[in-house]
Amino acid sequence: MLVENFIPGTADRLNLGFNSIIKVNPKIVYCSISGYGDVGPKAHYPAFDQIIQGEAGFMHLTGGKDTEPYKMGFAISDLVTGLNAATAILGGLYFVKNNNKGIHVKTSLLESAVASLINQASNHLNGGKNPTRIGNNHPNIVPYGVFKCADYYISMGGGTDKKFLLLCEVLGI
Repeated sequence: MLVENFIPGTADRLNLGFNSIIKVNPKIVYCSISGYGDVGPKAHYPAFDQIIQGEAGFMHLTGGKDTEPYKMGFAISDLVTGLNAATAILGGLYFVKNNNKGIHVKTSLLESAVASLINQASNHLNGGKNPTRIGNNHPNIVPYGVFKCADYYISMGGGTDKKFLLLCEVLGI
């Protein structure tokens, strides 16, 4: 297995691209991770998590209703892309085992970030609901969020009627 994270075309120029490596190891699982994929107007741009969070729409959704956009407190697009790469590599290993030949799997930060917007994207595509910043709330589940109590905050989510009733029981209401 080989994982590379160059701007598309760089590995080929260094004779480390898939077509070079498969000659050395015909059963290679070769994984390319890029910022924007290997085609399109930004394919040859470097990518940084903060920029991807903005371009993918995370920052449009993160923060309070009346606040400026926030990035998440960690490199979410980097992490999700790593998970997608790991999943693709596992699929690639299965492919190699069953086909006795190598494979080139690819993922990108932007593709991974956009794919992870599932709730908001589904609400927009299926219901025409334009996503907005909703703080700690959930776009589809109520109650769901962080609530201030007398001396601390609690985080809760009552996603079904049964769970909501259990929540009320625990809270003594």
